Amino acid sequence: MVSDILDVFNDSIKDEQCVLGIGFCNGMCKCALHDQWMEPKLLLQKMFRESSLEDIAGRGCKI
Repeated sequence: MVSDILDVFNDSIKDEQCVLGIGFCNGMCKCALHDQWMEPKLLLQKMFRESSLEDIAGRGCKI
């Protein structure tokens, strides 16, 4: 899956990774966009977990 490839390069979307790039944030200590970022982040993580390179290439996308 795409998530496995991203993990190898340490490029996956981490649970506490700040979307603004200011370190880590979570429910206790969050950035200004933390709450708005949660839903799209979860959707991206799901897409990466459920998509293979074959799936992406089959859509005619460049990989």
